[in-house]
Amino acid sequence: MCKQKLRKGGVLVTQSGPAGLVTFRNVFTPIHNTLKQVFKRVSPYSTYVPSFIDNYGFTVVLKEDDSNLPDLTAVDPQWIDERINESISDPSILKHYDGISHRRMFNLPKQIRDGLSDEKRVISKDNFIFMH
Repeated sequence: MCKQKLRKGGVLVTQSGPAGLVTFRNVFTPIHNTLKQVFKRVSPYSTYVPSFIDNYGFTVVLKEDDSNLPDLTAVDPQWIDERINESISDPSILKHYDGISHRRMFNLPKQIRDGLSDEKRVISKDNFIFMH
């Protein structure tokens, strides 16, 4: 349903649950695998969220595999910093995000990358995952 709702060139970003070394298999990996069944370009990332006391996962998907857009795991930090400087009059207001932070967010630890690759679960209305 999400793919149908996105217009051409659309981007979807979803919160994908805990993504720490102990918690990433709970829902982060199955959400990633489910989105991979529908979208060609799926980019998971994580960052520490203090209120969750853990790294938390998010996933970016593109409706089309637009080769004009960079691979989010390989983008040059300077490119990110240039986009920020073009978009925000005072980049110093950003306390967390810059090019180097971006690189860290999208380049996940090996254990998590392996878990994303190995995941077989696909979430559906008949095969849901409940996390408490």
